Order: sequence, then C-alpha cells, then structure tokens
Amino acid sequence: MTEPVQRCDAVRLPPRDLRGHKGTFGAVVVVGGRAGAPGEPTMIGGVCLAAQAALRAGCGLARIVVPQSLLHAALATVPEATGVAIPTDQRGALDPGAMHRFVRTLVRSETNSRTVLVVGPGLGVSDGSRALVREVAEQRDMPVVLDADAVNCLARLPKSVRGVRADAVLTPHVGEFRRLTKANAADGPPGPDAARSLAAELGSVLVLKSASTFVSDGVSVWASMSPNPVLGTAGSGDVLAGVIGALVAQHAGTLPPAPLAAAAVAAHAAAGGAWRAHHHADGGMLARDIADHIPRAIHQLRDDPAPPAPHSIESPA
Repeated sequence: MTEPVQRCDAVRLPPRDLRGHKGTFGAVVVVGGRAGAPGEPTMIGGVCLAAQAALRAGCGLARIVVPQSLLHAALATVPEATGVAIPTDQRGALDPGAMHRFVRTLVRSETNSRTVLVVGPGLGVSDGSRALVREVAEQRDMPVVLDADAVNCLARLPKSVRGVRADAVLTPHVGEFRRLTKANAADGPPGPDAARSLAAELGSVLVLKSASTFVSDGVSVWASMSPNPVLGTAGSGDVLAGVIGALVAQHAGTLPPAPLAAAAVAAHAAAGGAWRAHHHADGGMLARDIADHIPRAIHQLRDDPAPPAPHSIESPA
C-alpha cells in the first residue's frame, strides 16, 4: 500500500542555532556555467542565482565553480561567495580528461562535513559536462543536487552507467523527466506515482517540477499544489536548487534529504506567492526576486516561526 501524499509546507524545520556561525551552517558548492565559443551562448546566471539563493536560505558559505573566463564576473555578481575555476580546453569546453582529478580535488578540499554540491546550472551537455556529472553522481563523499543540465547529462548516459551512488537530489522539470524516463508527451503529465517510481529506480530523491511539484524518496511523496505563474521565469529552478542545497547542508544528520527538499519547494512557492501578492501581478518577477523572499519563507517553516525578539548587549560597568 502506497503512502498518502503529504504537503510540502507541512514539513517543519528545527530552530536555527542562536550560537551558530558560518562554519556550522554548512557550505554549498555550485558547479556549472559555460564559456561559449564564438557564436555559442555563455551561461553564467544560473550558478550565481543558485549561490545567492543558498546564502539567502541560510547556509554559512557558498562557493562558485565555473570556467576560468567566467570566474571574475561570477564573483562580482555574488561577492559573498568564493570561487574556483573549472579546467577547460582551448575552446572553453570542460576537459573530460581533467574531470576525475578535478572532482577528487574538490571533494578533498571541502573538509566541512556539511558541504553539499549543486551541479548543473548552465553546465551544458558536452563530453566534459557528462564526465563531470558521472563522476559527481558516483562519489559517496558528499551530498549532491543534480539540477538542469546535470539531469540532461545523466539522461544522455547509457542506463548501464547511469547509476547514482551519491546521496543525491535530482530536480527535473517535466521535459527533463521525460528525457530521463524516455517517456512520451502523449503519456500525459507525470504525477506523484511517476515521481515515486523514478526516485525508487535511481535510489535518489526526486523533485519533479511543474505547476504542481512532487518530491519523493521512492516511498513517500510530498506535493506543492499551488500553481503560480510568476514562478515561470528564467532562473527560477536555479534558485530552488540553491535552496535545496542550503537546507540539506544546514540540517544534515537532523532531517533526511527528502523532507528538506520538500521544505525548499514550499519556501520557493511561498516566496513567489509573497512577490505576487506584493506586486499585484501575475508575471514580471525576476529569479533574484524569489531569493530575496526566501529568508522569511524559510523562517515560517521553522518550529519557532515568531520573529526573533530584539535584545540588547549590556555595556560593561
């Protein structure tokens, strides 16, 4: 007997540690971006939005990992983050031969036990990108969120090598879901049972994004059933990936990743709802606007939703 579908906004988060610091609130490492050759698109916004959203969601540290030619622009956009350059070939594409060494070095350099990799925003689906995604999906050293082109890369791998050994959260929208499952649009929109089935097959948490979003770990399913047209904007999914990464980083060992992903979906939906109500509009929101509303949306999911009381520091006598 399958479990009933739960509401994403029913997930409660623990109170935030008043004595915590940036080292205790986890780190999110966002890997992506594409330095396009002449005539090809350059993609940098997704990694910046995901890193900014991770910080807005309360993680202590964010790191942006992009091709060398994009690093300065990325850090200028999100100066609160630190940066690392991905090795590329002369055309700016990821070098497949360098990916194994790069991932091993990256994993070893992140000594914080609450570090989460977010891989995929603007990554592209080149040979190097596929090698990176395969390497990240097979490592067991840290949790990973596979978003956007990371999902597309996974879908392009043969099933025999598509295994996901990492503690992973995959965030496909409907089109990416169909690429993963080879489903046909004529089969109709995938729902909670489809999310549960693919999560079980991959041994991962699945966030199936659409007007109604379903989160599953292969057994339980959470749903966000509040369609909001303002969320249909470029970069919205990158923001969600960053929020998921931040909540997993902060609450590792306290809550499993599936309800944390559901809480991130709820916060993302609430942030879009707050913008829509404030602006009295059904469109025109920018993805960065979602991130600005994330702190309050997450606070409302905590077990102590009342605003923190002001306090004073006594002066020494």
